Amino acid sequence: MLRTKKFYRIIRDKIIEIYQDYGIKTFPVDEIELCKKMGIVLVPYSQLKGEELRLAYKRSPNGFYAPRTYETPPMIYYNDNLEEVMSYGRIRYTIFHEIKHYVFDEKVETEENEDGAQYFAKYFMCPIPYLIYNINDYSNIESVRQGFGVSTQVAEFLLDSVNRRTFRFGNGLFKREIELIDSIYNREFDASNYGMILQFEE
Repeated sequence: MLRTKKFYRIIRDKIIEIYQDYGIKTFPVDEIELCKKMGIVLVPYSQLKGEELRLAYKRSPNGFYAPRTYETPPMIYYNDNLEEVMSYGRIRYTIFHEIKHYVFDEKVETEENEDGAQYFAKYFMCPIPYLIYNINDYSNIESVRQGFGVSTQVAEFLLDSVNRRTFRFGNGLFKREIELIDSIYNREFDASNYGMILQFEE
């Protein structure tokens, strides 16, 4: 279901905040290190046995988030069987998808939460403004797939998003997006680093 621009902007701004707070500057983003810093315990399905594994698959064939309890920290369970999941990029997508549920403290699954988690995972793994800013380096599916550790399907989505965005705005970036780029490159703002700086977000 299509959500409002504000819906996606809230998620984007939270991602930028995390990039800044945790000093994320390289790609592919290290999901294991990020979870460690956030205090999230990662549990691959390969560590589960018997009934525990059966229940995990019943919950989701890909993975799921288990909120913090009095006895356990927040946990992300994920299917790490490459024969089933098909690619390491898909495994990483699942982890980032579930990180969104942790970040927004979502204890129940709703259609809105899931839509947001899908957007969060794609944007977190490969921020659209970073792609636009470095468009010459990431002009095809394979370069995006390799550079950001995403699946072919996600790479296709990202490039399609870039094409639609640049068709409308050219290579211009909004102020909040520029803050993300400057954070990644560890530099102060300088307008000469950018072409068109877009002023108003809808």
